[in-house]
Amino acid sequence: SSGINAEYGDVIVKVGEDISIPAYSWILKLNSSLMQEPSMMTVTEPDNYIPNQKVVYLEPEFGESEEIVRQIFSSFHTGEINVERDLRELKILHKFALMYHVEWLLEVTLKKLSDLAEADSHTLIELYRFASSIFCESLKKRCLDKIDTTMIDEMTNNYDISLVDYDLVREISLSKNSALLECKKFELVRKWQEYDTEGRKGPTSQLIKNINFNSMSHADCRGVADWIFE
Repeated sequence: SSGINAEYGDVIVKVGEDISIPAYSWILKLNSSLMQEPSMMTVTEPDNYIPNQKVVYLEPEFGESEEIVRQIFSSFHTGEINVERDLRELKILHKFALMYHVEWLLEVTLKKLSDLAEADSHTLIELYRFASSIFCESLKKRCLDKIDTTMIDEMTNNYDISLVDYDLVREISLSKNSALLECKKFELVRKWQEYDTEGRKGPTSQLIKNINFNSMSHADCRGVADWIFE
């Protein structure tokens, strides 16, 4: 006998102090990196000790999303999960997939989040900030690819411009996307700076250098000059 209890599996996944999810190491190995990263795994002797059983500890933040985490582990057996969810739950799925290298889940959530980024500028900004916070370059690029002149017009309203950070403005100002007019890039930089004149004055001077003024009309260039010398 291997000493492994068929009811509980050979792995216990712990989320915080109170949540335990039984699993099998071969299933985890097929779907994720949970059994490959020493920092994610501790071999212990639980109260109901089973020889050779391992305990894998997830990041404590996932303890706030127990039902979603359980759904993820169930999906390891089927390779499918429902992604018709609200943005909060999709972000949890995507972050889990990224942290623990669940490649198939990362692919489906990336596609779904990319589609949602087209909805409006507020959603795009939220997703870009989320992507930055978890260091997901693929999602950041997808968000940037969705930005066009209409999206920039939406961003420059007073509410959304308060949410735009320097990194996003910089990436837009550097974009070679032909759908982005240089005058619109400048308008975004100007609105971004005017929202917090003192706090953003220094960074704005760097952003201005990214604008290709040679491709702008004379009228637009005059408007730039008037603003700079105000």
